[in-house]
Amino acid sequence: MPRLYKYGTHITEYMKTTNDYTAGYLKNYPYHINLHCTGVAAEELIWCQQNCTGKYGWHFEDVDAILTFQNERDAFMYKMARVR
Repeated sequence: MPRLYKYGTHITEYMKTTNDYTAGYLKNYPYHINLHCTGVAAEELIWCQQNCTGKYGWHFEDVDAILTFQNERDAFMYKMARVR
């Protein structure tokens, strides 16, 4: 199983729910959301998997995790549902 975490990312539950363990990792799409944390929680990826109509990905800039979305609607819906 590939190592998909950096700076304490917790995605083991996500890895159990998908067939492609690397789907989205290091993908860079036009719409970015900075999570202001050092990892991507499994809940975030599960939400994306269940609710996004386009592609999504995540990567790291310095120590911050960044979620990226292929279309603007998915980015907006993520912000409305998950960002506090």
